[in-house]
Amino acid sequence: MKDIKLRKLRKKPLKNILVKWLTGAIDEREARDRAELIRYYYRCNQCRYTKCQYQSILEEALCLLDSLHFDLITVEDIPEFIKFIDTDPGSCQDAWRDWKKYWEKVDFEARKKQLADNLFYITN
Repeated sequence: MKDIKLRKLRKKPLKNILVKWLTGAIDEREARDRAELIRYYYRCNQCRYTKCQYQSILEEALCLLDSLHFDLITVEDIPEFIKFIDTDPGSCQDAWRDWKKYWEKVDFEARKKQLADNLFYITN
């Protein structure tokens, strides 16, 4: 069986999706679809890198964007995504700590109610 060379995920395509979604150039469905294509192209799976490696941050962001309709990710989360992927490669552990704290503060029950009428999101 031939080995498949894995492409290294880059920040630019992720940031492009985030900025376009934040500015209203695309909606959540288009953001998810673009993330899915990037994930397929780079053959990304979580856990290929340790949390002290910058690539783990990019893969985390991409995986969440690809499943944003399940994970109830909204445009209000985009500034935190941008902050996370803009992390200096030497500050990964601090970035992961801040990222975890951010998600611990999100009220997902309230968000489910907020998104209940949006058929794109899975809230049940």
